[in-house]
Amino acid sequence: MNTKYCPLVFTILSDRERMFQDIDIYKFKAHNEIIKPMLAAAKQAFVFKGTAEPLEGAFGHMTPPAMDLSQFKFLFWDKGKYQVNLDQECVIGYEHLWNASGYRRGSIVIILPYEYNFPPLLPHCYDFGLTETPNMGQSPGAVKMCRRIRDMDSIAAMFSSSNGIEYMEVYASDNKTEEIENLAVKLCGSNLERRLFNS
Repeated sequence: MNTKYCPLVFTILSDRERMFQDIDIYKFKAHNEIIKPMLAAAKQAFVFKGTAEPLEGAFGHMTPPAMDLSQFKFLFWDKGKYQVNLDQECVIGYEHLWNASGYRRGSIVIILPYEYNFPPLLPHCYDFGLTETPNMGQSPGAVKMCRRIRDMDSIAAMFSSSNGIEYMEVYASDNKTEEIENLAVKLCGSNLERRLFNS
């Protein structure tokens, strides 16, 4: 399969953790074991605007609208998206930003150097594969950014606008993708065979 636009996708929440996925302030292991280490090594990180609109749900309850990203002191507006000030704490105490799903925020993109060290992260991932639907659940501008970063010999990790931090997509060159995939076969917490995610 041509992996150019089929990024790697990692499941970073356990089956048990997914039961708490709708609790914005829930503290998942992935915050400390995956997201914070990546941000510590990141070149840049961006948060795209959400598109959710309040809708009436079951029993007359309204679903929440898109988050006001300007309320986060570590985010600053940058050409149609928000850039993360990596010198400030932006995970602990702000879990609700990362956990947000249902398009209440846009995709989050972390740009990593080509030589980023993945082995410490992979044991904390539960499954991995290649996705044939990289646009699904993501902000279009974020997907374009990831493709561009991939072609510049850097790595982009992206967290979904629809599913929050349940999954992490990784865009890298063909050689780097193969390298990370081979490491994941050995180190990924589930030790499952690679499978193709179709959603």
